[in-house]
Amino acid sequence: MAGTQVVIDLADSPSFEDKAVLEFFDSSGHNLLAAEAAANVRHHVALSIVAIDRTDNGFVEIAGPERAPFNEIIARYLKAVNDPREVVSDPEARYGGGRVDEHSLVPLGEARLGRIGFDERHRRSHAAA
Repeated sequence: MAGTQVVIDLADSPSFEDKAVLEFFDSSGHNLLAAEAAANVRHHVALSIVAIDRTDNGFVEIAGPERAPFNEIIARYLKAVNDPREVVSDPEARYGGGRVDEHSLVPLGEARLGRIGFDERHRRSHAAA
């Protein structure tokens, strides 16, 4: 990871059994974060499977502090970095074969929420650069 500034963690457990899922993410997360710290990686982005609590597997739900459609977050980022490209969303697009509505990929009940929103994260990343 030498020279890496951002790690996007897309790890996925090979099992859906509760104990195996917990052990996988505990072990892989610990190892990955230790390697990142040793390489002075500045940012760790973890894939969050939001709404997973509505299934019968052992995944833990986490989410960011803001609720916004993905296309809006991308458009905000492009604007913040003065990128003139336009974000075009497809309301008919499917995720994992299923329809996605405004409640599909957001927590509806209790969830561990991050404290730093998009604007603050962007401000901090530019201040540190």
